[in-house]
Amino acid sequence: MKLVNLMWLLLPVFMIHEFEEIIMMKAWISKNGADVRKKYPFLASRMLSHFENLSTPAIAFVIALEFIFFSALIFAAVEFNLYALWTAAFLVFFAHVLFHIVMFAVLKKYVPVIVTSLLSLPYGIYAIIRTKSNPLFWSELGTWFLLMVLTGVVLFSSALWFGGRFEKWLSRSYAKQ
Repeated sequence: MKLVNLMWLLLPVFMIHEFEEIIMMKAWISKNGADVRKKYPFLASRMLSHFENLSTPAIAFVIALEFIFFSALIFAAVEFNLYALWTAAFLVFFAHVLFHIVMFAVLKKYVPVIVTSLLSLPYGIYAIIRTKSNPLFWSELGTWFLLMVLTGVVLFSSALWFGGRFEKWLSRSYAKQ
């Protein structure tokens, strides 16, 4: 597979993964939130609290904002041959996928996005093998990776804030009807 195709393939892999989250997150929190909060209060305060007050449309809105950013990033990486930027973004996404797998192992029950996390593994492993053979950008990768982690934190926090604002707007809009 050409590297450019591998780079573009990250978008559908990302979205399929996120669709599972959109569809399952709210119901999963309703069913499992109290149990997770009791057994793992630190994890619950970091993970569940972000999504508890968001409806499914607001969660979809948050993910849409992430998708727009991710699409622009991949477009820039492909168009300007910024392979290290793409690899850093991919590694952040792949670490996110691995985190879901660890969460599944710790909780010993279904967690939203475990199915698509497991389905993403072959792509992730192939991408690592494929990009590992390209030595041209490894010197830049550390800087890009750090930038992607920081950007990811800011983006996710901002998207959640906008999601909260969107949730309030939805509540007001539905209240008027």
